[in-house]
Amino acid sequence: MSFRQTAEPLPAMLLRAVVPARWMSHDKSTRRETQREPDASVLARERSIFFRFVNSNTLHFAGIAALILLILATPAKAAPTLSNGWIRWLPAGLPAAGYFDLHNGGEKTVSLTGASSPACGMVMLHKSETAGGAMRMEDVSSVEVAPGATLKFAPGGYHLMCMNPNPALKPGGRTAVTLVFSDGTKLTGEFAVRNAAGE
Repeated sequence: MSFRQTAEPLPAMLLRAVVPARWMSHDKSTRRETQREPDASVLARERSIFFRFVNSNTLHFAGIAALILLILATPAKAAPTLSNGWIRWLPAGLPAAGYFDLHNGGEKTVSLTGASSPACGMVMLHKSETAGGAMRMEDVSSVEVAPGATLKFAPGGYHLMCMNPNPALKPGGRTAVTLVFSDGTKLTGEFAVRNAAGE
């Protein structure tokens, strides 16, 4: 048994075996035939699928965009702010009084219902009033601040009463005081400690 040797290179033989003969042709008309543009019906079907997808999702996308714009346009709820806080220290462990400014920057009335401080055994809401030429002081359960208003806790009016003050509470120092509101919100500020003359 003998094998006939061929002059055709092996790569050419393999290429001719797997590639259709019409693709191998050098005839220009054949090449044009193999490079035809996609059929018009195929293009039309693809366009139809694309536009159906866009139309079916338009409302979905529009809803998401509207929700994002609504979130961005909604102003954040303004919380009450506390400023100018200070405590009048009294000697011999007497109750100390706390004063501050409370501003309500929100759109609804806020109600202050309590307070606490690590420097006090208990903190109470008090109000001083002058009646018949005499000064009197009474407990209050809550103090309301209208929207946009600032309520001043000052000598002769509303104030905090620090009962059983900690011995570490001394003039020149500072201590934290936390205000508690009816909705459960808490607001903490740093109060300066002054002497009996408020200095």
